[in-house]
Amino acid sequence: MRDLFPGYYEPSSDEIDDIWRKGIFVFDTNMLLNIYRYSAETRESFFEVLGCLENRLWIPHQVALEYHNRRMVVMSEQVKAYDAVIKILDNAQNILKKGLEIYKKRHTFIDPDRLTQNVFDAMDKARSDVRKAKKSDPYTKRAYADPLHEKIGRLFDGKVGKETSQAKLREWYQEAEYRFQHRIPPGYHDERLNESKKDEGIS
Repeated sequence: MRDLFPGYYEPSSDEIDDIWRKGIFVFDTNMLLNIYRYSAETRESFFEVLGCLENRLWIPHQVALEYHNRRMVVMSEQVKAYDAVIKILDNAQNILKKGLEIYKKRHTFIDPDRLTQNVFDAMDKARSDVRKAKKSDPYTKRAYADPLHEKIGRLFDGKVGKETSQAKLREWYQEAEYRFQHRIPPGYHDERLNESKKDEGIS
């Protein structure tokens, strides 16, 4: 019975240990793109783990394609975030200032300038930190080397699946459509995710 229906049985400790020792680690696109979103410390730890698993890494061809197609978009988003954060701080400061302005001449004990001074000083410090981070970020410059891209390329060199033929893809799409319609697991819950990807221009 267990051989026929393995998904209904809890694996033993030995089986789990064996999977960790011998298993192949397969990544999706976001696992690679998130490297550009991690802090330097998290990124270093992540690469350290990948280095230990180097001989057991693998990605499908589609994942490699999506990574290369979307890498520059993610990098651009990271750069745009600096200005977005500064804009949020500016808006918050303006809202706070205008919200308290009404009490400037209408209340004996509420002094908006005194109440907001420490907050505004902290916001100025935050804006300064963001601008410094932007200035030191190599991805804000038009001409740069991308060591992360090079490192990912080396780690997955020779560990990318073959490109799937259009005929095979059509066959899989038809099967997926049937599974979605009839709610056959696994995968039918991914229908919304697939629609979202289509909206983003991801096949």
